[in-house]
Amino acid sequence: MVQQEIPDSVRAREVARSEFDAWIASAAQPEAARRSIAPDAALRSSTLARVEAVLSHPRCGAANRRWICELTRAWAPLEVLFPTHDYRGMRGVSGELPLHVALLVEREYGHILGVARSLPAAYDLLRQDRDRLALQLAIATALLPHLSDAGADATAADVTWLAELKQMSLAMAEYLHRHAIGLSQILPDAMVMTYTAAIARTQRVQRTACQAGA
Repeated sequence: MVQQEIPDSVRAREVARSEFDAWIASAAQPEAARRSIAPDAALRSSTLARVEAVLSHPRCGAANRRWICELTRAWAPLEVLFPTHDYRGMRGVSGELPLHVALLVEREYGHILGVARSLPAAYDLLRQDRDRLALQLAIATALLPHLSDAGADATAADVTWLAELKQMSLAMAEYLHRHAIGLSQILPDAMVMTYTAAIARTQRVQRTACQAGA
């Protein structure tokens, strides 16, 4: 009996669901994150709906990379404030921002503080947002090898692309946070310009690729 090949879209859906459940079950994730996300049926539904939107795009690989760009841009500013990893060896990321988190929340997330009515409650809301974005980013990343538009050779390039995007995004997030509260900068101006241009170019390339396939 000949085994029937599983279509890429079916495999991608399986990967997305599996990654969602694995993220929640992972001991590497904060306990509070797993408690808040596990019962959130709306988050699961909206995340899998975005996966469906990616799969229905004529250039689904580009659509997925565009989603990754969106997620990374939103995730990085929260990750450097409430880090889940030690990034101190990464250029442009000092690990110092948690020491200034109260001032940064007051300056940059006043709307969240207004809703939460206390700094600890605001921290919880921002951490929940970070965890939601991290989960969705993990799912979009897991889809990369299944949706590449450029064939099998794209997998290694996607890994490098994503690592570079995360590094630049975290560094630029710290740069902007430090600017907001007047901390001295650790990233040279030339590197700021390089990172800013590279991130903008990456976003533009994926946006153009999606429009070309529409």
